[in-house]
Amino acid sequence: MVLKSSLPQPIKQATISAHLTQHTVPSCAWKITTSERKGKFDRKATSQLPIEIKKSLAAGQDCEYDGQMLKAAEYRSKNEAGISVILSGDTAEQAIESNCNLLIHEATFLESHSDIANEHLHSTAGGAARTAIECNAQHLAITHYSGRLDNPVASISEARGIHPSVIGLSDGDRLILNNDLSLTHLVRSPEGWTQQQ
Repeated sequence: MVLKSSLPQPIKQATISAHLTQHTVPSCAWKITTSERKGKFDRKATSQLPIEIKKSLAAGQDCEYDGQMLKAAEYRSKNEAGISVILSGDTAEQAIESNCNLLIHEATFLESHSDIANEHLHSTAGGAARTAIECNAQHLAITHYSGRLDNPVASISEARGIHPSVIGLSDGDRLILNNDLSLTHLVRSPEGWTQQQ
């Protein structure tokens, strides 16, 4: 399967890219990466400057004040890297060749059924965790569990034995990957959205 080298980019300040995966039919994972963020402007350091000078420095423009050249870069912290999420469908483990902060990955089987997972090019929960490590993901969210399982508890436990930050998703859950790379997991209840611990 050949992926188009240039995809339409419908989200401002983010890039969407496709990454080949391994399954019994052509498949890919989708990576969404936000743009680099400007560092924080140091308002305290400019508190005694006239408003027009502050505006120029905040806009990244060097300016002269009181006979001294002020460098805009000295009033802003370093730029912060963008954050990225990879969302994969059905795939064999360790088939994604890209780094991310959050990997959302199928965990159809447990290791006890790895032979079936390998035969059908699906992943075990442990395989999803190994893929997350390969992708340098700080967080792993697993989903798409086998009907053989009554609940995802065993899958979550298996993945946590390999990767330190694992969340088990159910249909309708929401994830928020915060700028500090912490992860918020929200579950819908009759009372509204509640945060999972």
